[in-house]
Amino acid sequence: MDGVHFGGAGDWVEIENFNYFSDDSFTIAFWMTKEACTGGIYEYLYSHNQDAVKQIDDPSNSNVNMYIGCEEAGGGWSSATEGTVLRYNLVDGDGTWAMFDFPLHDAGDFDAITSLWIHVVLVVSGSRLLTYDDGRPVPDAVYGFYTGGSAMVPANVAYPHPGTLTSPFTAFAMTGAIHLGSRSDHNADRHFLGDMAGLIISTEDL
Repeated sequence: MDGVHFGGAGDWVEIENFNYFSDDSFTIAFWMTKEACTGGIYEYLYSHNQDAVKQIDDPSNSNVNMYIGCEEAGGGWSSATEGTVLRYNLVDGDGTWAMFDFPLHDAGDFDAITSLWIHVVLVVSGSRLLTYDDGRPVPDAVYGFYTGGSAMVPANVAYPHPGTLTSPFTAFAMTGAIHLGSRSDHNADRHFLGDMAGLIISTEDL
């Protein structure tokens, strides 16, 4: 009734790889709620990789990853907010890479997302990336980017506007299992603490 609970390190769900990404259009959506921060830097909600051990910004590792940067662990060092962010990272089969952030709450207001269900939707549609927050499209002006030096660069096709990519995506090429609640390599510091429900993976850009 209330989805799957992830208690942190050691908890994850695996879904056998299937082809929803054979062209440049697909949708991933789910409900999530956060209890507390694990203390790790990033908490992975959705992790689907071509190679589980390669870095997710490696252009030779086609992937779709969605993860949280909790405020108490630095908030992912995002230009969007000093609070908690949801970060999206995508690499297609040709090495086209996109990374951007959505702020889940303002700095100092972590309680705004605890015990509250949030509907996350990512729509990949060729030359644009769209996300929805509780059913409403997120405007480009709301997004932020990792300020550590690797995201606000020309190689990131989502910078500065995810809604208008500087280069379009082609087909993706993931081969490993889909992981929920953990990064694909099961790194103990990259696990989610919270709940997820209602996962939808569609071959269409809904």
